[in-house]
Amino acid sequence: MIYQALALKLKTGGIKEYIRHHDQIPSKWPKLQSALKESGILSIRTFEANPTLLFLFAEVTDNNAFERLWNTEAHKEWAEVMEPLMELNEEKKPDAKFLTQIFEFKAK
Repeated sequence: MIYQALALKLKTGGIKEYIRHHDQIPSKWPKLQSALKESGILSIRTFEANPTLLFLFAEVTDNNAFERLWNTEAHKEWAEVMEPLMELNEEKKPDAKFLTQIFEFKAK
């Protein structure tokens, strides 16, 4: 299993709506759930550093899982919903950056 993390930037005031949309994934986004699984994303946890900075932690089957997800129709629909809440980069995509792991501890 591979772990990946991303830093995501939200627009000011977007956190409540971000949470609301994500809370609806189990009930309103079955195609997105399938796309996540089929892309090799086993789990995702998102943490709030402050109201405009989030950290996403994922367990994936390989390093290309997110690339596969981002190319699905289900994710493209999801991205349209989320775009008004996210800070965008110069390519008009969410300002997200993969983070480099620098430490790991496992209890024995």
